[in-house]
Amino acid sequence: PLLRERWKKGPDGFSLDALHEKLELVIREILRKHSRIYCLASTRRLILMWGHYARNHSGACIHFSGRHEPMLTAHAIKYTDEYPCLPFPFDSLPEKEFNQICATTKARGRSYEGEYRLLIAVGHSGPKDPNVNGDFVTLPEDSVIGVTAGAKMEPNNVSQLLAVAKAHKLPMWQAKIDNREFRLRFHRIL
Repeated sequence: PLLRERWKKGPDGFSLDALHEKLELVIREILRKHSRIYCLASTRRLILMWGHYARNHSGACIHFSGRHEPMLTAHAIKYTDEYPCLPFPFDSLPEKEFNQICATTKARGRSYEGEYRLLIAVGHSGPKDPNVNGDFVTLPEDSVIGVTAGAKMEPNNVSQLLAVAKAHKLPMWQAKIDNREFRLRFHRIL
């Protein structure tokens, strides 16, 4: 116990917890400056996802094709009980591998999400790389293949979304919370 307490505080009163917090801030800053991370769900069917990420069912789900760049390169999240390990110093890792380790690991308790993450390096444009402008990325025209309005989306927002879907010749669905089961149903409206 004495040795464990000494390591926790460090030989000079230095806290390993403080070091951990500082490293986490450094890693977050590196990711923020050098990459954009876009979170994607593998399905629109999970009620909890609509509650967490679509303003309690009042938002929308955009359907992306996984057959084209850059969605083709989205990474499946690794769900685990342990934090990922990074070699020190960090600069011994290629940037792409560093980003992948840091940005594609989540707690096992979130595995129901079936999440993927699209990692896009900022300032490393190649012929196949999407155009990054601030926090936004321009995707190829055929990337979006449909849209679903949330079950509690305001009617005027549904109308606006419908107009956008029509203009881009996209199929559109409206989600509905089932009365008998813990599930969503989807009614095609376009």
